[in-house]
Amino acid sequence: KEVTKIIKMFRAHSRPTFTIDADADGNQSEALYSYPNEFKIEFMHLNEADVFQRNEYLPRLHNCVLTNITTNYAPDGWVAHEKGEPSSVVVQLAFTETKKNTRDEIEEGF
Repeated sequence: KEVTKIIKMFRAHSRPTFTIDADADGNQSEALYSYPNEFKIEFMHLNEADVFQRNEYLPRLHNCVLTNITTNYAPDGWVAHEKGEPSSVVVQLAFTETKKNTRDEIEEGF
């Protein structure tokens, strides 16, 4: 159930929402898609004091949008539990930064 919730969350946040604006009389004035949600991704590691801190050996990322989610419910052939839940799931996520890096930003750690 938890895996299904996680997959659904990522799928939902990778898509835009649809907004309908109305004027004062309630008439539809325009319909727009909003942008998908952004993700802040940081590469972390556990230091000697058991505290997570940013991994300085990996680049920093600007905010990202989830541009692709692939779910394979049968990576080793179809095998399921008694109620039909797949016994193995592979999820691949592809993110794209919302901003292009400049040379200066790369030198700053992006």
